[in-house]
Amino acid sequence: MSNSKITVILPIYNGMPFLKESVESLKQQTFQDFIVLLINNGSTDSTKEFISSINDDRFKYYELEKPNLVKALNFGLQFVDTEFIARMDADDISHPKRFEKQIDFLESNKNIDVVGTQGKYIGCTSNSELNINLPIYHEKIISTMLNNNHSIIHASILFRQSIVKNKHLYDENYFPCEDFELFLRLAKEVIFANLPDRLYFFRVHQYSI
Repeated sequence: MSNSKITVILPIYNGMPFLKESVESLKQQTFQDFIVLLINNGSTDSTKEFISSINDDRFKYYELEKPNLVKALNFGLQFVDTEFIARMDADDISHPKRFEKQIDFLESNKNIDVVGTQGKYIGCTSNSELNINLPIYHEKIISTMLNNNHSIIHASILFRQSIVKNKHLYDENYFPCEDFELFLRLAKEVIFANLPDRLYFFRVHQYSI
């Protein structure tokens, strides 16, 4: 088991220029006991050059030849040996207290396995913002999903490694809704929650999925 507390899985496809802000938001976390798996997923821009310039041993670089988000996610899960796993997207921003609040919550609520956060949509210039308001408790999160509505921000989640030990991986057949399918599959045995805090900033731009 790693000495670190969290492994962050961060798949990247042509992440520039927003990747710089994403990485910086991780470096600014008040909870610093983490490693980041930067999975370059077939990028053709300057992503690799930027990653090479990161002078921080916690950021680990991996490279896949072809763009495939689901394969990149499952690839990252293979290397996890920390107690907790976090997600992050290459064009988004995490609030500095995101990990601190999520770790505190899961350590205080041993019955809960996955915790997301409230969020905010941001545009390319961060001038246009719109709040993302999601249900807090498991039953409402799942019932909202069953009604085909968004109820958890995939890239905002922090979850226990024990879920992966049970061989729960993403299914390529459901891309680009692989997160939705996984959450519904997990709902039979895993308890979800969302923090009331707005800790994740989800960027919308012309190349967003």
